[in-house]
Amino acid sequence: MRRIVPILATAILLVTASRADAARIQHKASPTCHLPAGAWQRAADEAVEVYETKTYEVFGCEYGQRHTYRLTVEEECRSSFCGTLVSELTVSGSYVAYGYFPHSKGAVIAVRNLRTGHLIHEVSLTNYPVDIMLKADGSVAWIAGIATEGFQVDALDQTGRRVLATIGKPESKSLALAGSTLYWTQEGKPASAVLN
Repeated sequence: MRRIVPILATAILLVTASRADAARIQHKASPTCHLPAGAWQRAADEAVEVYETKTYEVFGCEYGQRHTYRLTVEEECRSSFCGTLVSELTVSGSYVAYGYFPHSKGAVIAVRNLRTGHLIHEVSLTNYPVDIMLKADGSVAWIAGIATEGFQVDALDQTGRRVLATIGKPESKSLALAGSTLYWTQEGKPASAVLN
């Protein structure tokens, strides 16, 4: 009898631990972006996923939510190509930032909340963005080509849109973000600004 009591106590502890683990697993949000046949993942983190279809349409969702949101603009299909071409994109928190090319105008950079589907920012550019950094609150910075030779570092946050620097082509993929501090390379030297 003395041997049975420790065995029963151990069994009860194991069952209780298993139930607690199962409850934790059930409470975790599960992905709801079910990729259609032939689609592939463009970006994902612990909160959101973005994928692209065979016809270059791009969609995203936040895990645990019911809706999937289209990121590309729906336009007339041209042969097997529908919508718009999405270039650079990045995700952070509930947000996705991406550059795209609607047929009717030049490049655009956009930030969308994948929890609500709301378009937070949309800015027309003369050239496509080659590098994008995004904060979990929807603030965004990017590097894009400008009309003259070179590239421009821009930011769009709570203080509005502002130009941070003009840089050369070798520095055009130099954006980095640590907390609220944005970093890039300018004339071979590190430069930074606060992204509010």
